[in-house]
Amino acid sequence: MEVGRFYDVNRIKQKEGGLLLLLRVLLLQQKDGPTLVGQPFLEHIRVRARVLQHFRGPKLHLGKHRRKKWRKMWGHRQAMSRLHIEAIENLAAANELQQQQQQQQLQQQQQQDSLVSALLQQNHGSSSSISSSSSSSSSSSSSSSSSTNTFNLTICMPM
Repeated sequence: MEVGRFYDVNRIKQKEGGLLLLLRVLLLQQKDGPTLVGQPFLEHIRVRARVLQHFRGPKLHLGKHRRKKWRKMWGHRQAMSRLHIEAIENLAAANELQQQQQQQQLQQQQQQDSLVSALLQQNHGSSSSISSSSSSSSSSSSSSSSSTNTFNLTICMPM
């Protein structure tokens, strides 16, 4: 099966326009990767298909011929469904990608947390020295005004 192609199969009990998940994939041949063979199925591969229409296939004519102009003819038309393949999904690769993204987010958050804690420790350390210097040097107002520091903390977090 290829993405974007149409396939005619025996009638499926699904409404026209309905989504169909094919979970029992036997083999997956990739253009840029290895060929995967299931034992008996590939659990991490699924195919998303949409039922486009239900129709009847071409008429099949069958018959028997015997001597003396004896013949019996019969036939039938098979009920069919036309499927459009929308996607072939590799759930294992999607899970790996999601885990990598979560790990990256955790690392970024840990870096931001360590940066914030370092800035807060630095801010608390300087504020304690400011309060101690302002309380100890209440008589000299020039030294307390020179040791006053202000910190503007801006944290930008990507969403």
